[in-house]
Amino acid sequence: MRALILDVVSLWPAPLAAIAAILVYDRMSVMGQTRRNRVVRTGSATRSPVAAPLILFTWVALGLALHLAGWEQLPSSAAELQGPTLPDRLVGAEMNIQSEGEVGISGESEVLYEVSPMRSGGSIAPAGSSVLINGGEATVSLTEIPDAGWFGSRGWRVSLSAFPSWGLTIRAPVLEADLTSVRLLSLHVHADGRIRLGVPSGEIPVRLDGDVVLEVPSEASVEVEGPAEVGPGWEMTTTGTRHVGTGNSRFVVVVEPGSILTVEQW
Repeated sequence: MRALILDVVSLWPAPLAAIAAILVYDRMSVMGQTRRNRVVRTGSATRSPVAAPLILFTWVALGLALHLAGWEQLPSSAAELQGPTLPDRLVGAEMNIQSEGEVGISGESEVLYEVSPMRSGGSIAPAGSSVLINGGEATVSLTEIPDAGWFGSRGWRVSLSAFPSWGLTIRAPVLEADLTSVRLLSLHVHADGRIRLGVPSGEIPVRLDGDVVLEVPSEASVEVEGPAEVGPGWEMTTTGTRHVGTGNSRFVVVVEPGSILTVEQW
């Protein structure tokens, strides 16, 4: 990200203080030498030219490490987005994600949702959001802000709360989603990529448009409508294929025309 430059520059007080301390130390050392120790004095005075490049290197390396770690005190953290704390009565939420870049989703947020840029270069602007909470339901929309500025990246990382239950609609070129800890109401995807699902609760509609690898628990029941590459033990149906697992819950997967679906069990 171009914001790496901002992050490194923002750390300038520390290396400047270190260089200043070395210069003062060297100056005091030189002043404290006697004339008959001029050889020693000369050796002492060469310490600063060696130390300054080392400090500069450490400054840049530290800035890069903190940038990649996403330290919240850096300027690049201005591109991150945090949703509201979870309302007590919230039971369901709808999220619509639209991006021209890559999207990664997981279920690790302690608030309703969090969005951060992927820490690599690109032209995708940070996410802007609109949130509507009405009683026990929330509606969230994530779209790119008009200008990426210094904060362009390859895409977004979206983290969702494990509560409430989510209805997700995602439109992006590439999607990498681990939804094993997310309670799903529905899933609608227009993207290529890989999606990992957890154990379903009830009948969960899934609609896929793209080249997708769908990972499902081996004990889950799955009904696929449309062409799909599946493993052994699946049944052929009039509309596609089916795997009968345990319990009454299941995923009902609809494959849009022209899509390529591979189902893997874990």
